[in-house]
Amino acid sequence: MGSKGSARERLALVVICFGYLILGSTLAVVSGERRFEYTNDAVISVLVMELSFGAAAILFLRYRGWTAADFGFRISLQSTLAAVALFAATYGLCMVTYALAVPTGMFQGWTDIAVKLNAAPGLMVLFLIVNSVFEEVFVVGYLIEATPAAEAAFAVSTSALVRLLYHTYQGPVAFANILPFGLIFALVYIRWRNLWPLMVAHTMFNLLSWVMSA
Repeated sequence: MGSKGSARERLALVVICFGYLILGSTLAVVSGERRFEYTNDAVISVLVMELSFGAAAILFLRYRGWTAADFGFRISLQSTLAAVALFAATYGLCMVTYALAVPTGMFQGWTDIAVKLNAAPGLMVLFLIVNSVFEEVFVVGYLIEATPAAEAAFAVSTSALVRLLYHTYQGPVAFANILPFGLIFALVYIRWRNLWPLMVAHTMFNLLSWVMSA
C-alpha cells in the first residue's frame, strides 16, 4: 500500500468514502434525473451510508497509523465566530460566481433541477450535521493532512475536485457554487488547521438549503 499518506492511500480513502456517492451522482447526470426528494427513508438511507463509510474509513486510517491528533480540531468561541464569517464570505462568493455564470447560458436546460428536503425535522437536523462532519473530515481534513505540504496547491485542487464529483447531480450549478465552496474550505483549513469552523459553516449551508427547499 505504501507509506502513510501515500497517493495510493489517498485514493483508497476517496473510494471508501466517496466512490459510491460519485458513482450515484454520475449516473444521475447520465440518466437525466432532475428531481431529488429527501424523504424519511431517503435520509435514513444516506445517514446509514455516510456513517458506514465513515466507520470503514476510520478503521482503515487507524490501520494505516492515523490518529485523531493528526487532524486539526479545536472548539472555541473564536473558531465558532470564525465559522459564521466563513459561511458569510463563502455564501457571498458563491452568489457572485453564480451571477457571473448566468449570462454564459451554462444553466440552459438545467433550470428544472429541484432538491426537496422533506424528512422529519429531527431526522433532517441529524442528517445535516452528520453530512457536514463526514464531508469536512474526509474530503478536507484527511486529504490536506495526507498530502505533503510542498503540494498544497494539489491538495486544495484535489479536495475541491472530489467534492465537486459527488455533487455533479446538481448540474452546472455545482461548477458555479460547489467548486468555489470546496476551494475556499480547503484553503481555510490549510490556513487555520481547524475542522470545527468548516463543520459549523457547512452545517449552516445545509440548514439554509433545507429552509430554502421548503
